[in-house]
Amino acid sequence: MVLNIACGLDTRCYRMQGYTHWYNLDLPETINVRARLLPESGAISQIAQSAMEDWRGEIAEKNAPALVIMEGLTMYLTQTDVQQIFAVIAKCFGKATVFVEIMNPSVVKHMKEKSIEGSHAKFIWGVRGGAELQALLPGFTCTGEHCLTGAGRGIVHRCRPGAGIFDRHPPAGRTCVF
Repeated sequence: MVLNIACGLDTRCYRMQGYTHWYNLDLPETINVRARLLPESGAISQIAQSAMEDWRGEIAEKNAPALVIMEGLTMYLTQTDVQQIFAVIAKCFGKATVFVEIMNPSVVKHMKEKSIEGSHAKFIWGVRGGAELQALLPGFTCTGEHCLTGAGRGIVHRCRPGAGIFDRHPPAGRTCVF
């Protein structure tokens, strides 16, 4: 079973195989657009709720092993919001693997994302890595951390002289596995 939190218009549920059920969860206004463009049925369902709400009633597979995907979300939330989402995940699933994208606080503070310029959304929260996030999430253990840009450190150092900040702080765009 897969739960894609803050799915937007992600289409990987059509390309992936091997899951019993795929749930796409996002705000009602996003799911309304998604329903018009990407109608879903059968093993793919849509949940029109905030990720911070208790959406457990929408999941048929109680206490089933689950893969939870949370990309492009935590940097727009508060620490309390992120903790709330993980609390709902813990209550809903007996065993869950969570892939969560994180952003370094220094990047949150200084980065302006062009893709959201027209909206009023802004980056407001971040953590330096999986260990820092784990300390905030009782019952969850970070088992891996991956840079989304692959060889990001080398590229950053070649492109920006003096970019040694990334020796002390991981670059933006990291996925932690819990």
